[in-house]
Amino acid sequence: MNISEPAELLPRPRAFVVAATLLAVTTTYLALRMPGSIRRFQEMFREFGVSPTSSTELVFSVPDIWWLFAAASIALLVWIAIRSRVAVSEMWNMKMALIATVALTALVYGFAAFAIYTPLFRLADTV
Repeated sequence: MNISEPAELLPRPRAFVVAATLLAVTTTYLALRMPGSIRRFQEMFREFGVSPTSSTELVFSVPDIWWLFAAASIALLVWIAIRSRVAVSEMWNMKMALIATVALTALVYGFAAFAIYTPLFRLADTV
């Protein structure tokens, strides 16, 4: 059995904590604001008689999904913040987790915006 030597621990980059904090604040703000906004859009669709697309229906059916992104980003912040010294491999994992969380949040936000605004733009074209 090969016992590996302990990895050299390096100071965690301060930028990781800053990025994780900004991500946690942003996603928590989204989680607080988006469900109400989505419900208002749903009500507006009903009032104007706009028939939502299937992607719009999906967004309307899960308005509280933003709390998952907030919870994930807060957990990521805690993981990064409590580790002041990390191995190179763990630093890489932190960096990839930050990138993945930002990318996934932006992708879902973009999908929600596309799903909501596309039917509204079609409505504006007919007016």
